[in-house]
Amino acid sequence: MKNKILKYVITFSIGGCFSFLAFFRQNLFEKSNLLDIFEILSNGFLLAGIIIFGLGSLIFVSNEGAFDIFVFGFKNFFSLFNREKRETRQTYFEYRQERSNKKTSFLFLLFVGGFYLLLSALFVILFFIYS
Repeated sequence: MKNKILKYVITFSIGGCFSFLAFFRQNLFEKSNLLDIFEILSNGFLLAGIIIFGLGSLIFVSNEGAFDIFVFGFKNFFSLFNREKRETRQTYFEYRQERSNKKTSFLFLLFVGGFYLLLSALFVILFFIYS
């Protein structure tokens, strides 16, 4: 339980850092116009949301085996240059069986990224309400 909460806290913190950097880069703290503030807040949260949600989506696709053939090909290619690995090469089926047991968790990335995307959408809505 503690490990799950720690994942969320770290991911929220990283997203907050991305957002803060975007806010700082766009001079949020010097703006006084409400529309400019909503625009910058939306951009910052969108940046964090896309990065985190995109990373979670890539991990999901990787867990489903979309990149397995490429990784297997590269491993076999580079094993040609290593004598010990050349003698113990595995088949693609064996690689897939071994890989299917190693799943990476990704739902926390989708939830946190989705939260930042919702915050971005909220500030877009506020921008259009006040404009």
